[in-house]
Amino acid sequence: MKSASMIVMLLPATSLPPTLALAAQSDTKLSGTANLDAETCAKGTGSPDCTIEFSITGKAAKVIYDGMVSKGAMQECTGDVEKFDDSGMHCIKGKDANGYVCDFSYGFKKHAFGPGPDGC
Repeated sequence: MKSASMIVMLLPATSLPPTLALAAQSDTKLSGTANLDAETCAKGTGSPDCTIEFSITGKAAKVIYDGMVSKGAMQECTGDVEKFDDSGMHCIKGKDANGYVCDFSYGFKKHAFGPGPDGC
């Protein structure tokens, strides 16, 4: 029975892309910011358009970027390479090795994740 539980524990890690499976084996500290939109959240998080925007940087952002299945495309205004997915996740690979950034948002009323802030 012990070996069956080992197989079950290994399945989730082996079903991930190699980069994410590796990251799942150890903790990666998060660095970044969270910004509650002051304008749309002036009346509280129950307001219809109240969102909080997250930005993750560094090693954790690189793990996400590398695990995204979309192809990277050149960002016109900076020359960095960016990826998007249907969940709203947006990641950028900057020109230097530490230049990874991912952003997304959470809508309190919608109870859903979505795209991060627009901009270049």
